Amino acid sequence: MKRTWQGTYLCVVLALSLSVVQAATFYCDPVNGSMSGDGSINDPWGALADVIAANKIESMQPVSYPYVYGAPLKVRNDGAPVQPGDTLELLSGDHGVVYAQGYYNPDWITLRAAAGHTPVVRRFQFRGGCKWRIDGVTVSQEPYGTPGTATAVNFENHGWHGPSYDCILENSHVYGVDDTSNFTANDWLTKTPGAGVSSGGPRNIIRYNTIRNIQLGISVGGADSVIEYNTLCGIAHDGLRSANDRIVWQYNHLSDFVDVDDNHDDMIQLYRGGGVPHTAVEIRGNWFDGRRITGRPLTTSPQGVGCFDGPLVDCLVENNVVLTAHYHGISLYDADGCVIINNTVLDPSRAYPCWISLGTKGLGGNWDCTIRNNLCYQIPSANQQNNIVVDHNITLTDALSDQIFVDWENGDVHLLADGPAVDEGSATLAPDTDIDGVSRPQGDGYDIGAYEYESGAGNVPPVADAGDDQTVTDTDGDGSATVTLDGDDSYDSDGSIASYVWTEGVTQIATGATPNVSMD
Repeated sequence: MKRTWQGTYLCVVLALSLSVVQAATFYCDPVNGSMSGDGSINDPWGALADVIAANKIESMQPVSYPYVYGAPLKVRNDGAPVQPGDTLELLSGDHGVVYAQGYYNPDWITLRAAAGHTPVVRRFQFRGGCKWRIDGVTVSQEPYGTPGTATAVNFENHGWHGPSYDCILENSHVYGVDDTSNFTANDWLTKTPGAGVSSGGPRNIIRYNTIRNIQLGISVGGADSVIEYNTLCGIAHDGLRSANDRIVWQYNHLSDFVDVDDNHDDMIQLYRGGGVPHTAVEIRGNWFDGRRITGRPLTTSPQGVGCFDGPLVDCLVENNVVLTAHYHGISLYDADGCVIINNTVLDPSRAYPCWISLGTKGLGGNWDCTIRNNLCYQIPSANQQNNIVVDHNITLTDALSDQIFVDWENGDVHLLADGPAVDEGSATLAPDTDIDGVSRPQGDGYDIGAYEYESGAGNVPPVADAGDDQTVTDTDGDGSATVTLDGDDSYDSDGSIASYVWTEGVTQIATGATPNVSMD
């Protein structure tokens, strides 16, 4: 098998985009702060909930109600110290229930955990508004209150106050209670949030969060949203729920499901109701681990990718791993123009022959679909009349699984070097990378399943890491500022970095791992 990378010493090129902006940072300290302060690091305000209640943030609000997207807005809290584009740094302590109604921010206002601090917000409720960015915050009612069933983070699409859109939740820890090891079904239903995150407005982003011990994980009803790189565990209902068009669900990790009622729960479900189509939804690169956990009370194995309530139009399911003791591994109903490609679907317990399937509830049937490069126990047959193309799949047996996977019985479904899935896939419609971001193909052909086999031979390219995003403030107003760039976290796993080159666009601006750069 031919592999590509050659050479030992490689240059790291770090692309950079920086601009000097006039933005301010304020501080909220619920332990030592006071609302009579000026919000500086030396004289911080109190809890975030109190800052919002005291009208410290200038924004925009609807001129009239009920508000619909695009209707006229007017200034809210004119002249308040916190302006659109500013940041509120949150120090450790209880920041209360943060309720923001009708804040349509012209630029993002960031609510960020201060370095070295663990601020706790009991829950976030955004009712109409936009451009809120939550970064690194712990969201739970348990540390300072009584655990309950209210949604932990709610970007609400409200019939009177309007949608909550263009918001970001990232790097945060959302949980109901810390320990559910002895929970009964009633405990789950009365002491954990009904949803970890509910996002009703369009274009919201939910990424890099840990969400645990909740009922429903993430529910999204707003189009054009992105939900990526989240870790969810301790889930009592659906893990992910999708209810609009062009939603991207990618690279999320789900595990540890419990059975608390008669619901037929899914690791991800597309549900909209009323026969309204789901259009161009993408389910990509997710690790759906529905294995039961030995010794875990109420442990269960839910349905996998359950898209039963179509029609589904131009939807994509690629590069996912689905491990579940259930029939429904990946099931699409009334699918038109959908693609199921490069997925690995199996039951390590072998209790069920989980399948990839196309079904119908009488909402148009299945047309013009492709099922390719998948590993699964049962795969639909091709249907020339309906243009259902099925090729380059492998129907698994235990014997074949032993030849294909590193340790499938324990959930390791990486590919073995000489197995029948390596180099035997089709390039047509196949993704450019696998579930881990490894480029395809690595060998003479595309591999079948969610993983592309890497031999380890040859040289691996270096990883360029330009550090965290920086906002550079012109503090003295002279039109320039100096920033220290940090490429120290770049690495070459099988060699040495020969040089560092920093660029802004196509222009080289510096060399070295940690240069100082003047920004004008």
